[in-house]
Amino acid sequence: MSSGTTNTVLGEELTDIVTEFIKRIDGLSYSWCPTMSLVALTSDNGKCLWIYRKTGQKVWDITLSEGFIKTIVWKPDGKHFAIITSKNQCLIYDTNTSHMISSLNGSKTESFSIGGWFLKRREHYNKHLNLYDLDIMKSLPRLTPVPIPASSWNSSNNSQAKFSTRHAIDGMIQNNNNNDLDLLFLFSDTKVNIVLHGLFTLGPVELIPFNEDDEEIVHYITTKANEHYVLTSSFVNMQYRVRRFHTSFVDNYEFLQEVTLSSSKIIALLGYIDEILIYSSQEIKTYLDFNNKFLGILSDELKPKNETVVDELYNLLLTGMMNDQVKDWLENTIGERGIKRWTRFGEISFDGARRTIVYHLVPACERLILLLNKLSAASGASSRNFSAKYLEESKITARKFLKLLYGFISEINHEQQLFNSFINWITVALSELQEEKPKASFKTSDVLNFINTYLEKSGLFMFIPNLKRSTNQMKINNEDLFGSLKQNIRDHVLVDKNFIVNLGMIAEKQKITEINDTVYVITGHDSTVVIYKIDSKFKTSTSIIISNPNKINDIQIEEDHVFILSNNSLMSFNLKDLQFSTSASITISSIPRVKTHKFPDDLKPIYLTVSAKLGCLVSENHQNYLIFDLFSKDHITAA
Repeated sequence: MSSGTTNTVLGEELTDIVTEFIKRIDGLSYSWCPTMSLVALTSDNGKCLWIYRKTGQKVWDITLSEGFIKTIVWKPDGKHFAIITSKNQCLIYDTNTSHMISSLNGSKTESFSIGGWFLKRREHYNKHLNLYDLDIMKSLPRLTPVPIPASSWNSSNNSQAKFSTRHAIDGMIQNNNNNDLDLLFLFSDTKVNIVLHGLFTLGPVELIPFNEDDEEIVHYITTKANEHYVLTSSFVNMQYRVRRFHTSFVDNYEFLQEVTLSSSKIIALLGYIDEILIYSSQEIKTYLDFNNKFLGILSDELKPKNETVVDELYNLLLTGMMNDQVKDWLENTIGERGIKRWTRFGEISFDGARRTIVYHLVPACERLILLLNKLSAASGASSRNFSAKYLEESKITARKFLKLLYGFISEINHEQQLFNSFINWITVALSELQEEKPKASFKTSDVLNFINTYLEKSGLFMFIPNLKRSTNQMKINNEDLFGSLKQNIRDHVLVDKNFIVNLGMIAEKQKITEINDTVYVITGHDSTVVIYKIDSKFKTSTSIIISNPNKINDIQIEEDHVFILSNNSLMSFNLKDLQFSTSASITISSIPRVKTHKFPDDLKPIYLTVSAKLGCLVSENHQNYLIFDLFSKDHITAA
């Protein structure tokens, strides 16, 4: 569907082109990326998220395996975004690739409902830092990613591809930018959970301690690192309130950044180790399954005679004599092709396990130890209460894990040597049956050792479980360590109990913004818009009621501009042009410099989202849409 008409938007001439999505969107969540011309919309009852360019080109989509999308939260630099789901998860994705790089789970009693992201660049928080920056982490070789299949990247319940891809390693583990203050706020009805660097979750903090009016948080806004506002609605008195809380922990920025960034990297490294073990276990399983399949066939043949595989192969090695079952097994089950496959699977498995240790696990563990030492140094230099006991236990566990890795290398080398002798012996036995001259040599003691020790239970069988057990212990110790630190930071999230501003009645639409220490709340219901102006210093509010001839479909705020979508028109005005009082009431046409854009008759828009320059409208059929430039005469369409 398309139609072209000439209209006026904010005083400029342009041509509208209405186009269609691939399928209907649902309107549960929709927003523009703050820095790139990308618009995100949900479809299929919140199961799917689409990202479109300003040209109307679909970039990619994300489909949840369970639950639905409740809201989308963009990082202010646009590089990442978070999806809050109905399954009480917050999934963080890379904007350019759509790869999930982190997932956070809410508590059993509180589910995430809305979110907000604060990012502040601090280029020179310590002007002398670079003069004595001796961080060894920066000189270490880059961690090696694992070739995880791309099909697993977008799965919300698949732990692979979060930390073991190149992007996640570079962005989450090897990030050496210590200057960004990165705070992700996840709100439940009455609490906030703050996440630093996308990984370090502080845990819930109560913002509405005495909830007699059954309040719940519906919006959040901030322009400062340590001062934040939430809009709440009460289902008892059916009114809005604005509350304030402070994150005073950011005042000690250098300490906070060093500790939380190191802790976040530890969390990412432990996740990286988990994913490496998952990938390695798949390679090992292929060898073990093949080994068990061959041995199982012979075992089934020997059971009627109450004989075992180990005894018969042991007898063959020492006496050179074999019964009919072993002979049939060598000739018809294994054969030359089977020996080649057995050899290949063994080599892949042994080499893969060794490579996993040398190229992935050892470098990860070395970084863990360095980060724990950094935390220890920060703890010793700070007056804050960090548990030295937990730090020491974490370092001991990490060193034990490293020692275990080097021990496994020796065990793997030993087993592979015995395996090779065993395969050579099987090759010789098969050659003798076929009356051919043997082309392989073996060491009898090695074959005996392999049959008795590794034939039916490879050392690789416990390789992954033992490492997982050690990894879990490291996680437990670090959770104890982080728990002490998180509590210390949570104690510095302070609710301003004296700042509670009561507003008017709950409305269908509501937005909140902050401009120069003034908080504005805009609500829309039927054909009326109410705008509240709150002086954050004096905790007073004034308002203005704006009447519109038609029903309000949607409202948006961008900086100091208010956009109202009504019928087939978009109206825009500046908050500075309004005269607030205790009982002001005007019509929208009487607002100075109000600007109106009429859209094509067949569009009938009901959803609106705006960015600094762009707008996106979706029609009432949930499929036709229009992307347009808010302020320039150069119209951008979805063609």
